[in-house]
Amino acid sequence: MLFDVRILYNRLMKKNENEFLTSFDIIQQLCGDKWKFLTICNLFNGPKRFGELLYLVDSITKKVLTENLRALEDIGILNRTLYPGKVKKVEYSLTPTGLSLKPIFHGLVEWGVSYFSHSQEGKSKEP
Repeated sequence: MLFDVRILYNRLMKKNENEFLTSFDIIQQLCGDKWKFLTICNLFNGPKRFGELLYLVDSITKKVLTENLRALEDIGILNRTLYPGKVKKVEYSLTPTGLSLKPIFHGLVEWGVSYFSHSQEGKSKEP
């Protein structure tokens, strides 16, 4: 599925009858919570099965992971591939749009590490 801004806009456009979403609202819905952020980060390293994501995204419940995976699939951030066979195998991977988030997420993580180191340096200098 190719990313289509019109589809995303139509799905996210209104909060209610009279209030339109801002660009910040859209970003927040795409990856604004801890679980979506961690799920996307783990998929940057390649496709994962549900059980792998459950293990990698520490402390997430099956229900919350399922809800987040469906939400990310609905807005075109990830693909869900079902492989036929006796045992169902489902794999999740990022779409090109999902992969385009990598430099943005990398920048956020770098900033967080830098901020943490600077804040720790300031604490160690206090008497």
